[in-house]
Amino acid sequence: MKLTKSLSSPNVTILTTRINQDLLRLCHLLLRLCHLLLRLCHLLLRLLHLLLRLCHRPSTSMVTSFYVYFTSFYVYFTSFYVYFTSFYVFATSFSVNH
Repeated sequence: MKLTKSLSSPNVTILTTRINQDLLRLCHLLLRLCHLLLRLCHLLLRLLHLLLRLCHRPSTSMVTSFYVYFTSFYVYFTSFYVYFTSFYVFATSFSVNH
């Protein structure tokens, strides 16, 4: 019974709210970092694509394979970004509603 009373005290509620706000800020910063990394990956992918278009030689197989691997990384990173964004939206809506 004492545990229930101590957990429902205003100080615990304020501390929990601060922790939730700090976690949301951290998630927001991570989301912005992911967004910047995604933009950087997109620019690198465009650069690789231009490099491939300029070099139409048989010796560019290494560039082609790197382009393919980097494209798959870009796709996986984009899906991670989408999942992380949906998690952030869910956490934000949960925080606002509670």
